[in-house]
Amino acid sequence: MLKSFSRFRVLFAGVAVVGALVAAGVVTASVVSPGRVLALPGATESTVVTVEPTRVLDTRYNIGVTGKFDAGTSKKLMVTGTIGTWIEANQQEISRVVVPAGATGVLLNVTAVLPTGAGFISVRPGDATGAPSTSNLNVAPGDIVPNQVTVAIPTSGVNNGEIDITYGSAPNNTVDIVVDVVGYTTNTGLIDLVNRVEQLETVSPARVIWVADDNTGDYASLSEALDSIEDAAADKPYVIKIAPGIYTETAPVVLKNYVDVEGSGQNTTTINCACSSNDFDASSAVISAGAITAEIRHLTINNTGGGVKSERGVHEWCGRRIVLDASRDRHRHRRHRTTTACTTLRRRRR
Repeated sequence: MLKSFSRFRVLFAGVAVVGALVAAGVVTASVVSPGRVLALPGATESTVVTVEPTRVLDTRYNIGVTGKFDAGTSKKLMVTGTIGTWIEANQQEISRVVVPAGATGVLLNVTAVLPTGAGFISVRPGDATGAPSTSNLNVAPGDIVPNQVTVAIPTSGVNNGEIDITYGSAPNNTVDIVVDVVGYTTNTGLIDLVNRVEQLETVSPARVIWVADDNTGDYASLSEALDSIEDAAADKPYVIKIAPGIYTETAPVVLKNYVDVEGSGQNTTTINCACSSNDFDASSAVISAGAITAEIRHLTINNTGGGVKSERGVHEWCGRRIVLDASRDRHRHRRHRTTTACTTLRRRRR
């Protein structure tokens, strides 16, 4: 029985192995099979990033814009990049980045302070034009009214990084407005996700081969999958993934350089072979390898042969030592603590 190697990379050197991953929202990509993706974020979708609440507008102290808001007159507020922020506790203005350039939206707490007339506050993207048709806060004279607002931010053009704020009321009325940023939206991480999945679809599946015993894979056996690979290299490695099941090989399987083999779990993926002989060499191994760099993991290997050498350790030439515990026809491998050269390890009987 071969235990999972826990991603231990074996540098095989003549080894005969005897039993040998919208708007303000999070979008998830689900890869259900090589090269097939169920859901991916689009170019306009974003994910939310929360920040420590930071005051970016306070007209009482001329932070963000100068002076109160006059009824019917919009003002633009820059919210991305390096901007002035206000610390109420010590009455200090500090320039800093709260929302990075390129953010697609901003999450705000907006407060109207002591309006002189009834009306509303409207917060829109910085490139909005004309009179607003919606409100984010409704106010009465002398009120102090807060509300949470989420608004898109232009990422290009003359209003890049700005929002538009309007006090809708009768002429000559004014209001102080306070704005705190509590988060922003960005598609940067999702674009990176798209790029990674596209790479998975267009590059990796060409080097990921699936073995399954129910005709859903690329091949029905490990040996067939290995035979199909002719161009593996250090800069073009392959992975053969084996689905759950019991697979029977009719002859020893020879691994290839830069081709990893990964099962679906110990005792979940099992490879059987009546691979035995009277010689202490690769001919009596279920899986063998020459001087290669490869990894085999997460599967069980059974040598069901009855030859003289069907229960033995690892025959190794100038390679990394692996210890084999053998009990009849089942074998379990584990990594040894030392490295040796030109060593033959004999079987252990229980």
